Amino acid sequence: MSYLCGLSKAVITMLFYFLFSLFVNRIESSDWGIKTLSSVYALKDHTAYLDCEFSFPEDHSFTAALWYKDRYYFFCRSQQYFCSYYGIVNDPRVSISEDISTRRNCTLTINNVKLSDNGEYSFTFYTLRDRYRRPGPRLHVNARPENLTLSVPSVLQAGNQTTLTCSVHNVYPSESASLQFESDGIEGTTTQQTQGSDDGTYVKTVTFTFTTQYFHNRKNLSCSVAHPNLTHTLQANVTLDIKYGPRNVSVLVSPSGTIKEGDGVVLWCGADSNPGVSRYSWYKQPAGSSSWVGVTGSEGAELRIPFASRADSGHYRCIAENGDGEASRATSLDVQYPPDTMQVSPCDNRSLCWVCEVEANPVANLTWLEDGAAGRRLMSGGELLHNGTRTRLKIQMTQEKEALICAAVNSHGQKQEVKTISKKGGMALNTIIPTVAGTLAAFITAVAGFCFVRGKGRETGHRDSSTKASPEVIYDVVQNLTEDQEPVAKVSIEEEELVYADLDLAPGGERNWKPVPESELTEYSDIKTLAWLKAEDMAASQE
Repeated sequence: MSYLCGLSKAVITMLFYFLFSLFVNRIESSDWGIKTLSSVYALKDHTAYLDCEFSFPEDHSFTAALWYKDRYYFFCRSQQYFCSYYGIVNDPRVSISEDISTRRNCTLTINNVKLSDNGEYSFTFYTLRDRYRRPGPRLHVNARPENLTLSVPSVLQAGNQTTLTCSVHNVYPSESASLQFESDGIEGTTTQQTQGSDDGTYVKTVTFTFTTQYFHNRKNLSCSVAHPNLTHTLQANVTLDIKYGPRNVSVLVSPSGTIKEGDGVVLWCGADSNPGVSRYSWYKQPAGSSSWVGVTGSEGAELRIPFASRADSGHYRCIAENGDGEASRATSLDVQYPPDTMQVSPCDNRSLCWVCEVEANPVANLTWLEDGAAGRRLMSGGELLHNGTRTRLKIQMTQEKEALICAAVNSHGQKQEVKTISKKGGMALNTIIPTVAGTLAAFITAVAGFCFVRGKGRETGHRDSSTKASPEVIYDVVQNLTEDQEPVAKVSIEEEELVYADLDLAPGGERNWKPVPESELTEYSDIKTLAWLKAEDMAASQE
């Protein structure tokens, strides 16, 4: 027992001297020290350098250096068996300066940095008689974002709700990277999400949801990543390919001005669509009809009419189609022509009432003239009616005339028809006499009248012509009217503007005659008609 007591006293004495010497050395000497940074930043899979220097008195000898991480052994370097004695096995990724004992460089190098290397580090060194320890830097391990992707549905249909997804991988820590969506003015909602991966990094995702419209087609959307360790901007782009049916259909007619019979006409159809229009179809609604019929001979977007006729007038509709829908647009084609197909007939088997009817486009102005021994005179009054392209003028006379002339004119030409009624003071040949049984006197009278008319020759014959008279000749002849006619002022060519009645298309093609006030019959049109007839007579007499 006494032996044990003596041994214990000796151990206690030695321990006291050891602690005392350590305290004395630490307090009395200023040569003890460790210099390190407070923070070190490193990228995952890169190399981290924890710079370190240490010092101790010259009368001490270096024996071992030890790095701790989060208070656990991390790396050990010793000249004897210190490291193996404590069972410290160094990571081959980690090393320390080889001249640590001479140059006292304690910098720790960590290659191929892992996320698990992130933490608090401290350094301790030992001499034969002492040790010194100091907290070291904090190692911040970041991961550089990579693999940025922007996912878009394979088909984008106008009118549907669509979600675009942008993702970036290898983010650490999770808040170190931010994603931003550039929508090129498209309105939508954006959401962000962060998910962990097996290697400890994070995947950040941002989604953009919107309703696709046709005007979004060809717009550029982009997704970009912001991160302090990126040497260049990570960005993904996509150009939207929105599918939609034809819209904004347009139909053009060439030539764009007045179209006359015999002109070549082209109708062109176009539309905006994606994909482009795969088929164009043409339909026609003839004038006065309510139904549409297909037009043959059209080639895609063009409908060609080499020689337009009045039968080509009407409404035309173009239908544009693709796999996503169809749309149409209609236009009108108005083929114009001079007065044609004139008919002059009595109203109701009486020689005092006559009707003149003519077809023209634009509608013609009609004028009645009296053709007698005293010359040709304008006849005022009458009821003017229009129905589509046909014009009708009814004249009611107070006494019989030898002959009547119906003259029609529009901007493309003129036409007249002369109707012989009777010799002055005789029976009207064009009047149908209603009798149950003919008498000899009536027969003789009729034969005599017939012979008399045949003797008149050209003077009382039936004339029907369609011509265009020179304006100079027309107005010069106006001055040569008979003396018993009222003088008419000469009209200049600049005043040669004719007023035509408005068109009124009756439904179903039925005639719907509408009266035109007498005030709409312009004085100039009557003068032109009468002058033109005079010019024609002068030309005939010269022959």
